[in-house]
Amino acid sequence: LWKDAVEKSPNKARPHNNYGSALYKLGMTMTEAAKREFEVANKISPEWEVPWHNLALAYFEEGDYQRAIEFDLEAIKIRKNFQPALYQLGRSYKELEQWDEARIYLERLIKLNRGFNYLSAYVELLSIYEEMGLHDKALKLAEKMTQVPDGFPLVDFHRGMAFYKLNNFPEAKRFFTREKERKLGRTASLLMLGQIHYLEDNNEQAAKMFGKILEENYSSPEGNYNLAIILEKFKRFREALEYLERARAADPFALDISLHLIKCYGHLGYSEKQLELVRKMLGAKPDSEEFYFLQANMRQGLDRMLPGYAEKFLGGNPSPESARSLAAIATLREDYGLSL
Repeated sequence: LWKDAVEKSPNKARPHNNYGSALYKLGMTMTEAAKREFEVANKISPEWEVPWHNLALAYFEEGDYQRAIEFDLEAIKIRKNFQPALYQLGRSYKELEQWDEARIYLERLIKLNRGFNYLSAYVELLSIYEEMGLHDKALKLAEKMTQVPDGFPLVDFHRGMAFYKLNNFPEAKRFFTREKERKLGRTASLLMLGQIHYLEDNNEQAAKMFGKILEENYSSPEGNYNLAIILEKFKRFREALEYLERARAADPFALDISLHLIKCYGHLGYSEKQLELVRKMLGAKPDSEEFYFLQANMRQGLDRMLPGYAEKFLGGNPSPESARSLAAIATLREDYGLSL
C-alpha cells in the first residue's frame, strides 16, 4: 500500500516515511531499504522530526548507536520534547555505556510523561542508576513504580522488571505472577518467571514456565530457546537441538539462538550444519574468499579458526557489521569455551 503511495506521490515525505516504517517492521533484511526511504523523506521535509527518529531506530537496530544518537539529536532540535527520540537517546547512550548522557534524556522524558506511558523508561533508568552506583535512586524509582495506577498496560510487568533488576526476586515474582493472568503480558511474564526460577537453580519450575509459553504458542522463539538452554545445561544436546532449530525458524535474526545452535551442532558432530551457520552468522557469502577460509580451517576447531578469520577479514574494519561479527566470535570463544 505504501509502495503504491510512493509511486503515485514521489515528492511527498509522508509516503516515503511510512513506506520505510513498513519495510523496517519486516525485519533486519529490509533495514537498508527502509533507511533509503527515511533519507528521501528527510530531503523532502527536513523540518519534520519523524523521519530523523526513524533513521535513528534503524541504525540502533543495526548496532550503530552513535549514528542513532546523531539522528535523534536532529529530531529533538526540531521538536525539543519529542518523546520517542528522548527515549531512544537514553537507550542508545546506555548501549554505549555513557551513563550520564543516558540518565539525562530518560529523566527528562519521565518528567514530561506524567501519564506513565513510558514505563519501560523507568526500568531503563533504574538499571542506569544501578550501573552508576546510585542504589538509593534506583530503590526510589522502583517504589514510585508501585504507585502507578493499576490500569496502565503492562504495569505489573514493568514493576516486576524493576525489582528483577534490583535482584529482589520475591517482589519481581509477585508482580510477574499478577501480570501473567492478563492476556497482554502473559508470555513476557512467564518468560521472566522462568528466568528467575533458572537463576534460583530451580530448573523444573523454569521448564514449566517455558513449557506454558509453548502450550500457547508452539513456535515461540523465547519458549523454545529457553527450554533448550535448560537441556544444554544437562548435556541433552539432541533434545536441545529440536527446540533451538524451532526457535531459529521463528526468529532467524536472533544472534543468541544461532550461537547456541553452533555450539549444539559441534557437540553432535554436525560439522556441515555448523559451518553453514557460522558462515551466515559472519555474513560470509557462498563461494567467497571468507567462506573458503572457513571451510579450509574448520577442522582445526572454532577456537583456532575464528581468531584467524577475525584477523584476516575483520581486523581494522570499523563497520557495525564487523563489530557484530567480532562480538559473536568473542561469545563463541569465551562464553562457551569452545574447543571442538
